[in-house]
Amino acid sequence: MKPREKTLLIIFLALFAVIAGGGLLALSLKSYLSIKSDNETFQLRVANMKASIAQGAQWQKRSDWLHANAPTWASREEASSKLLDVIQTEAQAAGLVLGNRELVKDPKTPEGDAAPHYFNQTSVKLTINSVTEKQLFTWLHALQKPTCFLGVTRLQITPLADTKTVNCEAQITHFYLESPATPRLTEFNNP
Repeated sequence: MKPREKTLLIIFLALFAVIAGGGLLALSLKSYLSIKSDNETFQLRVANMKASIAQGAQWQKRSDWLHANAPTWASREEASSKLLDVIQTEAQAAGLVLGNRELVKDPKTPEGDAAPHYFNQTSVKLTINSVTEKQLFTWLHALQKPTCFLGVTRLQITPLADTKTVNCEAQITHFYLESPATPRLTEFNNP
């Protein structure tokens, strides 16, 4: 082989080694970064799992409280009746006059009626006209106590321009357990 051919061959082999080595290095670096990222993700997941396990006792206490305090009614009609009574009682205490009251049917779940659920619920949609904000919010605050399992699930307040009053349309929902057994006495039962 001529010396020029040897030099050209050495240059070609060096260039080939640099290109192949660079490719392997880039592939190795990409693989290393991917493994490092996956490792960090798994470490975060393990940390979240450990935190969830550590909170198990706290969630068990919450579950025990829920089972001890959740109101139980024999039927939807009984729960609706109690809901209307409490709403009326609290409205009278706050000095409100309730307008239209309409029981709201349960929304259908995407899975249909056979979908499992923990709580049953009943809702009433009502209107209140020409009421001061203070009276309205006093009434809403009085309705929502932890042991009552009542919540305002929809609220639309419209201020009146000529006076310092508002019109309100609200949907109040009562969550309960349905059981043919006698209802447990809770704060909701004795307003």
